[in-house]
Amino acid sequence: MTKQRINIEEIIRDIKKAKLNDLQMMDKYPLDHKQLVFVLGKLADDKHISFGRMINAVKGCLTGSDIGTAEECLAVIEKYFPKASGVKTLKHRVENAVDKKKSQDEFQRQMQKPSPILKWFKSEYPGVTLHPEIERMIKVTDIYSDTPNSHVISIYQHLTETPKRLTIIAKNNHLFSGLSKYEANRMWHYIMLVTLAENGIETFFIVDVMDPMTCHVCGHIGFTHLPVKKVRDSIIKRVSSNSFLPKKLFPSVEDIDNMPPNEKVRVLMENGWYLPPFCDNCRCQIAPTAVPVSYFAGAP
Repeated sequence: MTKQRINIEEIIRDIKKAKLNDLQMMDKYPLDHKQLVFVLGKLADDKHISFGRMINAVKGCLTGSDIGTAEECLAVIEKYFPKASGVKTLKHRVENAVDKKKSQDEFQRQMQKPSPILKWFKSEYPGVTLHPEIERMIKVTDIYSDTPNSHVISIYQHLTETPKRLTIIAKNNHLFSGLSKYEANRMWHYIMLVTLAENGIETFFIVDVMDPMTCHVCGHIGFTHLPVKKVRDSIIKRVSSNSFLPKKLFPSVEDIDNMPPNEKVRVLMENGWYLPPFCDNCRCQIAPTAVPVSYFAGAP
């Protein structure tokens, strides 16, 4: 089947004559995104429509995660309409989206690799099936344990703490049956919190991944320091009242933005947002502010 030849100039004349808007235009003509952006740009140059319509065509590609198409559309705008309003802002958005997509692809590639911690667990506890969210968090720790911003995780969680948590889970695995991924994620971090309290560690902090995939909420909460015992006691109260998860599951940026540290801690404590998850696919971890040297004894 031969591809229909499209006469762009003829289409533009037809659109002006019929006074079609961009939606009617897309319905009538078989334009790809690059052609659409070019046509919209020509119409904007002639004051037939606003440049905003053209910009929105590219934003639509970003919303649909069609990063390649968005890059091609942006190239059309930069070549033919470099002075169009909003081009710089749009370019920044496209570049961020490209970085995020690359980070997502690399993350998925890393997640497919075998986990040494999971291999140890399966050999130590054959027949015990972990909750899928627990397996995901272990792999997340595998991936990010050696990144500069996660050095505490590398030293503490991977060598000592993760096997300890898994040992507790193996002996109480029935408690994870039927848990949602959010409940399992929070339980994963709660077990660590209890261990911290038992070892006299007074404060912990949230470790966000700090890559292009990190959402704004996790970025705002990252490196917030919280009191171990107060958080533990608050969770115990929540469990007794059947409210293990917060009433509003995740905070919004507006809930925690532009706050001094003490005020942010107060808001997180009052709303139960003191342990991950903080978003739908949260990769945040918790880590102790200070770790006694004696606690590394017996690390596998």
